Amino acid sequence: MERAIEFLVHNQAKNTSDIMLTNEAVNKLAETVAQDRLENRALLEAYRSENREQLEANREQLEAYRQETREHINNLIIANEVTRDLAEKVAKLAITTSQRVTALENK
Repeated sequence: MERAIEFLVHNQAKNTSDIMLTNEAVNKLAETVAQDRLENRALLEAYRSENREQLEANREQLEAYRQETREHINNLIIANEVTRDLAEKVAKLAITTSQRVTALENK
């Protein structure tokens, strides 16, 4: 009976020691996980901030490109209208010249 009690007390002490070691390991892991989370959050926020700044810079650049493209398109439209008007005037002038030449030839 004495040996059984001694065995139980020894096992209880060993189990208590193992549980304490396990608790220490779990606490260290919990601290490490908490620290990693804080570091990851800081890194993520820095990454987000950098991305927001880059996105804003890209938006501004795209807006500048859009305005420049719109300006060039408007200039092309104006050039097309001027060319069409000039072609009409040249055609009228050719017809007028042709009519004058014909009138002179008939005299």
